[in-house]
Parts: sequence; C-alpha cells; structure tokens
Amino acid sequence: MCGIAGIVSTAAADAGQVRLMCDALAHRGPDAAGHHEGGRAALGSRRLAVVDVPGGGQPVYNDGTVVAVFHGELYNFRELRGRLAARGHRFASDGDTECLVHAYEEFGDDLVHELHGMYAFAIWDGRRERLLLARDRLGKKPLYWRSEGDSLAFASELKALLRGPVAAGEVDPVALHHYLTYGYVPAPWSIHCDVRKVPPGHLLTRRAGETDVARYWRLDCAPRPAGDEDEEAERLRVGLLDATRMRMVSERPLGAFLSGGLDSSAVAAAMARQSAEPVRTFTIGFDDDDFDERRYARLVARRYGTEHHELVVTPSVTDMLPTLSWHFDEPFADSSAIPSLYLARMSRSHVTVVLNGDGGDECLGGYRGTPRWPPSGASPCRGPPGRCWRGQGPLSPGAPGPPRGCGTPGGSSSSSGCRPPGGTPASCRASPRRAAGRAFAPWLPAPIVGRRKKGFGVPLAAWLRTGLRELSRDVLTDHTARSRGLFRPESVERLLRAHEAGQDHGPRIWALVQLELWYRTYAS
Repeated sequence: MCGIAGIVSTAAADAGQVRLMCDALAHRGPDAAGHHEGGRAALGSRRLAVVDVPGGGQPVYNDGTVVAVFHGELYNFRELRGRLAARGHRFASDGDTECLVHAYEEFGDDLVHELHGMYAFAIWDGRRERLLLARDRLGKKPLYWRSEGDSLAFASELKALLRGPVAAGEVDPVALHHYLTYGYVPAPWSIHCDVRKVPPGHLLTRRAGETDVARYWRLDCAPRPAGDEDEEAERLRVGLLDATRMRMVSERPLGAFLSGGLDSSAVAAAMARQSAEPVRTFTIGFDDDDFDERRYARLVARRYGTEHHELVVTPSVTDMLPTLSWHFDEPFADSSAIPSLYLARMSRSHVTVVLNGDGGDECLGGYRGTPRWPPSGASPCRGPPGRCWRGQGPLSPGAPGPPRGCGTPGGSSSSSGCRPPGGTPASCRASPRRAAGRAFAPWLPAPIVGRRKKGFGVPLAAWLRTGLRELSRDVLTDHTARSRGLFRPESVERLLRAHEAGQDHGPRIWALVQLELWYRTYAS
C-alpha cells in the first residue's frame, strides 16, 4: 500500500502543494516520502516498503529526463528487468518501480502491455513535457485526477486532491445517482463534481494543457469451447499456484485473510503448498451463527498447520464508522467494509502483506445474475437519484466497473498491502463456479467444498434493529440530515419502521447512513 500525487502545469507546478498532498497520504506509505520538483512537473510518493526495502525509494529516473512515481506491485518485474537489461538498460535498484522508466524508454505508452500486476503510476517525460497516468487493467489501485485551468493534479486518494472539506454544493448529482443505485461511485465519476477517476485499463495523457483518456485493455468476452472437466480443474489449480507464488514475493512478513469460503481457503492452501514456514491466517467472526464462518476457517487452518488468529466483531462499531467515511473518501455502502477494516488492523500487528480471496467471484460467476457492463462513461440507469434500487439492496451485478480495488481502507488505514491472486486479467476467462469446487477439492476439507456460496457479510439486518438502531435513527432523522433536502423525511421514517417491524431494508438503510456520515465527514 503506497500513495502517489503530483501536479503538472503549463507554468510552474506548485511543489509545496504536492508535499501537502503527499502528507495527506502518509497512512498509505509510512516508511518513506519522496519528491520530484522540476519546473512544470512536481511529483511525490509515500512508500510502504515491501520489495527492495533499503533501495527502492521513489521517484525513479532514467537519465534525468523521465521520472516516475508508482503505487502497486509488478509481479513480472524480474523477467521484465532481464529483458530490458539485455537491451542495454542499466538499473540502479533491485525493485520493480525502476522498470517503469526503462520500459517507457523502450516501449513508450505501450509499456502497459508489458506489465503484469496491480498498479497506478505517473510518468513525466521532461523532453516532451508530457504526463502519462495509468491504472491497472482491473482497477485494483485507485487514481483520481482534477484539471484546474493550466494545471492537472492527480493522487491516489480524493482527500489528497482536495486537501480539505468539500463544499456540499460540489457533490456531483450523477455520482450520487450511481451511489444510490450501486452502493458506490463507479469510474470515471467521483463524488466531487470537478474530480474524476482514471478508469480501469485506461491511460491519461496531458500535454500543453490538453488531456486525453484512452482505453488500453478490454476484457476478452469471446466464447471458448468448454474443456474436459479434469483439464479445467488442473488449469485452475496451476493458475492459482502461479498467481499466488508471484504475490508471495516480499521482504516483509506475509499472511492470508481466511474467511472459510472456497476462494480464500484455496488461496491459503496455495500459499501453504509453496511456503517453507507456516502461513499466518486471519479470520473475522460474529456472534450470529448465520454469519460466523470461524468453524470453516479453522478446518483449513488445522489442515495446513497455519498460525491462526481470530477476532469477533460486534454491533458496537459506532466508534469506527467515521473512520470508514474518512478512508473511503466517498460514500460506500458495502457493509463488509466493517469486518475488512478490523481484519486489516488485526493482521497488521503480525504481517505487512496479506493475500486474500478477492476476485474469485468475478472470475468464477459467484454472484447472482449475469454482469452487464455498459461502455465506460455510459449512464447505467435513468430517472432521479435512487430510482434504480434493485432487489433488496443497492448493489447490482450490472454495475459499471469494480466497486473497489485492492487499495481499500482496510489496507490503507493499517498501512498494509493486500494482494488478491484470484483477480487477474488472465483468470477473467471465467470458469463455472462448480469447476472451482472440483479443482480445489483435493486441497480442502470436504465441508469447505460442499458449502453453498456465501458472501463476506455482516448481520446487518439484526444490527440495525439492535446495536446500530439508535445510531441509524439519529443519523437519518435529525435536523442535520433533514436540512440537506435529499430525501423525504416521511419516506425515511417508513423505511426505518418497516425494518424494525421485521422487513429487511438493511442494505438501503446502510447506504443512507453511509451517505450521511460521508456528508458530515467531508461536506459539512
């Protein structure tokens, strides 16, 4: 988990401003800060040192005309370094970041086709006075940008760009519409009118005051023949072993988030099969048996002799809710953010880098319904904000783009890094979920393989009738919330009463609570 920021301008870039922006990202990179101050470009980084700990500082340079800052991991950096060295490039460090400037010299903007990893980076070409921003294919790492007159600023988090409270009048109504539909603000929008996200699989270039955003990767949706089941199972096993091995490259302690589901259990098993030492595993539990998966996680932990850690989360989480709003920068309605934050904080006292099961559902069809991906920038629904609620909650399988990447508050708030082996471009040639069960049955206890699909959720409906009932009522019905004029007070009251009477409106209420808490954190 690192952070980057910068400003380029047709005049002189404000280096002092960039330093302030990087200060706002200190929680992402506690180990080091670095800055480039060069006339029309000022770049900065905050580093969490994982690879080449003593020598991998940023920014990185070639001969002084090309400079880069980087957030993420390049899993093929050793192979890429070898190819570049064979072409005459000389390296001053042993890490992955320096590959960027040399790959840019060799391939230009096409360097992204040579990269295997999760990343957001900025390259300033001093000779051409041109900025290149890039975000990884699946959007695991965040990247915001904002154009202000002759200048363009970018950062890993919205708070770094804004450096202070956002006026309520600057909330983007289209972004609010999408939030109430999907439970998050998808790229290219941000909650702020004047700020945008670089979409996954896109490049942004800025030269002479002109900005262009272009796609460089698209998911291959071409049908392919169904293979033999045994061959498909072997392909999945080999693919996960390879992906896990690449993500275990670290000079800092490693661990795994283990939920007890198929995906995280398979990742933990793949780690254990390739580790000389016991894997450290971390599990969140609940007092509610319908949501508590500790018994399944323990089965995997016992099979592989992991160093296992557990934590029980209760409804008394009100003290950390403002923390969620602050770290997400935007309203975010997925209640799994609560256990994710606790899980990251628990693991940080033992390890610096964790692997998890994220991405498995996207690649193996784990969600209900078939995803429908509209073109980037297209509005996915019509009508006033909130009209497009689907089912019992705001989240939809048709949402345009990932709701969050790996760079989420869990990791950033605890200054740790997470790496999901399951969500790679290569693995996105989806296999049926049943194929995964067949593939990993030899690795896992039978109860894990035989379980029905269960998301990483919390007993939200019950919490909103008990421990979080008073908070949700206060937040949604007090004078502050009513005075915003966003929702009819009588409709909110009906929603709360219906939930208290036994109907499940938990996801809707939670979405409204998170929106109001975001307003109070950033926009008030």
